[in-house]
Amino acid sequence: MKKLALLLIVFAFVAAAADFTGVWSGKADITANGEQQPSTAQLNLKQDGTTVTGTAGPDSEQQHSIQNGKADGDTLEFDIQPGDDAPLIHVKLKLEGDALRGTVKGEADGNTVEGTLDLKRDK
Repeated sequence: MKKLALLLIVFAFVAAAADFTGVWSGKADITANGEQQPSTAQLNLKQDGTTVTGTAGPDSEQQHSIQNGKADGDTLEFDIQPGDDAPLIHVKLKLEGDALRGTVKGEADGNTVEGTLDLKRDK
């Protein structure tokens, strides 16, 4: 009986975890090297357990592979390398209702990038 109760608790926890799979798009407010650059963002995500893979970029034409993608409850974290001269960017997002919101941050060789993302899942 204890084993059954434990299995039900584990199942309920797994069922309640967020599923980030899908295409997400929206607004990106980015500051790169002190210059504000409002833009758009699009994520194409596939989740398998806690591992998240896919691509991210400003639109469907400019996508970069996600590295180290990890889901933890309603939080998603990953890195992207948008170009050879660009810093590795760390992205941390949280599912808030039907939106993914969070931050981007990166620094390398004196180049800095930071900002916010506000995304909705495409229907």
